[in-house]
Parts: sequence; C-alpha cells; structure tokens
Amino acid sequence: MRAVWSLLLAVLPVAFLAGCGQDAGAPKPGAPKKLTLWHIQTKSPMKDVVAAAVRRFEAAHPGVTVEVLAFENDAFKSKLATALAAGSGPDAFHTWGGGTLAAAARAGHVLDLSGRVPADRLGQYAPRALDICRADGKLLALPADIAVVVFWYNREVFEKHGLKPPATWQEFLAACDKLKAAGVTPIALGNSDSWPGAFYFAYLATRLGGKEPFADALARRGQAGFEHEAFVSAGRMSAELAGRGAFSEGFSGMDYTRARGLFFQGRAAMMLMGTYLLGNLRDEAPAGFAEKLGCFAFPAVEGGKGDASLVLGGVNAGYAVSSRCSHTGEAAALIMELTSVATGREWAATRRIPALDPKLLEGALASETCPAAEILARARDIQLYYDQALPPELAQEHKSTAQALLGGSKTPEEAARLMEQKARAIAEREKK
Repeated sequence: MRAVWSLLLAVLPVAFLAGCGQDAGAPKPGAPKKLTLWHIQTKSPMKDVVAAAVRRFEAAHPGVTVEVLAFENDAFKSKLATALAAGSGPDAFHTWGGGTLAAAARAGHVLDLSGRVPADRLGQYAPRALDICRADGKLLALPADIAVVVFWYNREVFEKHGLKPPATWQEFLAACDKLKAAGVTPIALGNSDSWPGAFYFAYLATRLGGKEPFADALARRGQAGFEHEAFVSAGRMSAELAGRGAFSEGFSGMDYTRARGLFFQGRAAMMLMGTYLLGNLRDEAPAGFAEKLGCFAFPAVEGGKGDASLVLGGVNAGYAVSSRCSHTGEAAALIMELTSVATGREWAATRRIPALDPKLLEGALASETCPAAEILARARDIQLYYDQALPPELAQEHKSTAQALLGGSKTPEEAARLMEQKARAIAEREKK
C-alpha cells in the first residue's frame, strides 16, 4: 500500500506552522479569545475526529476556546453562503474548495493563507488536493482528506449471478440488464438532492471527451462551451441508463441516506459514490457487510476520447478561514490542527483517504479503503466534481439539469442549452 501512496502524493519534509503573531486590533495578551468553527461531520466517527482535533488545539493554545457547530451537508451550504454574504458566520469553516470557495474569496469573504503556511509544511499535503484549495494564485484552504468516486459493489451478489467488475460501458450495461432480469436492483441511487446522480453525467462526459471540454466551457463561459457534443452524449447515456431501469425504484424522490441503506442491506448490487461512503459502514451496515464490499473504477466508454484512468473526485473535507476573523493567527493554527498528522491518522481510521504524505500515515489506512486508494493512485489526473468546480449559480444549474436528464423531464439537447443560457446570463451580468 505504501507504493500506492507514493504514486499519489509528493514526499516532502514536514513542519508545523510557526508561532502566530498578535493580530492588529486584537485584545491585549492574556485576554480570552473565542473562535467559531462550522463543519458538516454530524455523525460518529467523523465528528469525533473533528472534536479531538479541536481539543488538541485548545490544549496547545491556553486562553483560546472554539465553539463548534455541525450541520448537515446541504443545510451547511445554504447557511454558510447566507452568513458570509451578511458579513457574519464562523471564523473557520468546512470547504470542498473549487468554484464555490473561489467565488467566496473573490467576494472578499475568505482569508488568503499564502505566506501563512511555511513551504515545508505545505509539503505534507497531496499536491492535487492543494490545487483544489487554490484559486487566482491564492491558497484559500487546507485539505484534510481527498475522495474518489468509484463503483462500490456487493461481491456476494456478483458471484451469485456470475458477474465480474465490468471494464467497459457495454459490459456495465450488460451486468445491469442481467441483474434486473434476475429481480435484483442493479444500482442504488438517491437523487432527491441531485448531486449523486450528477456523478454519472460528469463521469460520462469525462470518458467521452476528457477534461478539456469542461475546462474549456468553464474558461469561456457564455461562448457555446456547454453545448459540446461530449455533454450532449453524456446526457443521452445518463438518460438511457435510467430508462432501462438500472436505478432503485423511486430514485428521484429518494435521498442519499435511504439509497445507501438499500445498498448496505444487499437490496442493490452497486452504488456510485465517493470514498466517504465507507464512513457510514460502522453505524449503518449489518455485521459482515464490509467483507462483501468491493469497488471498481468507472468503466471506459468505447470510442471515448478521455483517458479511462481519470477519476472524479475532490477534497471531501478542507478548512478555510473567514476574512472577518479577528484572530487570524489562531484560526490558521486551528485549521492546521484539523489537517495535521494526528488528525490525518484519525481520518484514516474512519476509512477515508487523508491528503497527507504516506510516510506520516504508516499503517493507518483502513483495508476497505485500499482498493479505492489504488484506483486514485493509478489515475493520471482528477476531474473535480462539476458542481464543486463551477461557480455556485452555474453549479446549481448543472445539478438541476443532470437531475432532469435522469428523471426524463429534459432532453440532452435541452439540458445542454439551459447550461449554456445560464452561463451566458452570468457572463453578461458580470460584465456590467
């Protein structure tokens, strides 16, 4: 496994953030200080990792206390956006990096960490994870873990029906058809929040056209980029998959929690999801399920121009500091602890992939995580989740159109046209 990690991460010296100076306008030395932290880890064991990191920080910084608030994923997004726009909110907060964080930074809500973290300390992180935390030449966050989206499957179900992990899209469709004919739900999908189903569109577009069509559309918004054939074809293939009954019944109105319950209970053979799925095994899966669990990379698409090794993924947990924070030195030290070696080893114990140098995590990676980490290590590049790479308003349009494609309420051409229209409207508004 160490060889796998070496492929994934750069091996550089490690150092911790040097002492923080007194902020201008801050209370005099010795006065109590309070920081607020918002994050999304509402369940054990993940919330326990955050709590332990906060305790270590407070022990190392007498006189500084941290008020911690945890929110469910989607509630967090809306609450944080509202708070930042109002000039309030937390001192430090969870982030996925990408377009949403960049937009917040351009609006003046995020502290630039450039120069606040020594170069040797930065060497402890996975370079690709750090890239997701940067925008406009600025370091806006520090990554705690890096996630990859793979197909998880039930080995026992596959063996019962004589199936092997499919390497191509046609093999994948054949496996879905065989399972469906046998009365087994091929894929668990809960798409009421739209983002789980959007993984199919993003993966198919990347397999068909590589990263270039999306990067081009993102760079020149409002100039026909989102009507690229790769996007139209990805929409068509997504809709066809839903149309052949591959997903769990009622998937459009089902949430992610219920869908993973179907998978954990053996009522669906597969689930396309990030490595964070593994964090739910302890409390939600029946005894022995982990031994049945396997994973495989998203299949190659015959005739596609994209590199079949590319993976969809991103920073699953990163931490940023608000520009309105009165104690930026302490807040920077807090997010350093939230992404430290000690915290990384605890993240690994929850079956996640810490964004750290493997030498700092000897023996820490959970066995269930290793196959997905190997897929990530073999990938020549990572395509950041579309909804995280796009600016917020366009990201919402992407999720809505991807959801409409799977639900059958929009054609691939209509979905592409709506994305392009939204991109043009945003571009025109930004020019004013």
